[in-house]
Amino acid sequence: MVMSRETQSEARAELWLNPPEGSDSHSGCQLSYRPAVLFECVVEFRDPRAEVIHTEDRFYTTWLPQPGAASDWSAPAVKDLQPEWLASEPRPDILPYGETVSVSPAQWDEMETDLLDFLVRTEKLTLYYSAGLKLYSKLGESREEFLHRISDSVWERLEPELKELARHFKMQLEQVRQAPLPETVTSERLQELDGIRRMAVSRLETRLTRIVLDDPRSFLLGEVETTHGLDDPPEEIQPLFEELARISADVEARLNALITETLEQAADCQPYTIGLQPSQIRIVRRALLWVPVPR
Repeated sequence: MVMSRETQSEARAELWLNPPEGSDSHSGCQLSYRPAVLFECVVEFRDPRAEVIHTEDRFYTTWLPQPGAASDWSAPAVKDLQPEWLASEPRPDILPYGETVSVSPAQWDEMETDLLDFLVRTEKLTLYYSAGLKLYSKLGESREEFLHRISDSVWERLEPELKELARHFKMQLEQVRQAPLPETVTSERLQELDGIRRMAVSRLETRLTRIVLDDPRSFLLGEVETTHGLDDPPEEIQPLFEELARISADVEARLNALITETLEQAADCQPYTIGLQPSQIRIVRRALLWVPVPR
């Protein structure tokens, strides 16, 4: 466990709390000093998986315990202490403490041990982790900001499956394009039907290419065109148009399943906490802190 090696004079350093006017609720009251202890620490959060190395300088305070009693670091004597509030001498308008205070080196060490144990148990740095994408948020990034930032990764990870889906439907469309037409019609009608079929296949291929490869977000937002542009296809090739509708519905169902699964994975974003080890805590200063309280 990390322990500071301060001299006895350093361990007995004294500081007086002098917060700015209006920062507490004691204005108008007669104040007197009450003894507390202050530890200034440098804490370093490290996590190789999240690629985080973050160092902070922090103040921790608690009321001076009675000799033999454990210090309660969960109850700070001063909340949100700012460095500029610390003074090297008391204010003349605040009454001194009425008793003699003496803190032995052993008591300082006990309080330090209690503080280190407290920090290891309680101090956490919280990030966010997407298990589906195996990505971590950045330091200070909110969950919403993190999800927005990784949205591009969602579509990038879909690319191989989207390309395979495109290969599949293009092969099916080619089969429709090459399917034999009725032999009972005239050559002129046959040419007309073939033109209608090719136009329908081409339109559907363009549409499916757009929503699968070019812009799958358009499908997600419902910005898609009709299947083939003909509400009443010629009776002779009605089965071919039914096959086109089946291909379209099949591609949309597969695309919807892929997008839904991937977005669900991305949305599965859980808090990821990084704790402290004793070796990541360095005591910079410890001092007797006099805190003004109502008399």
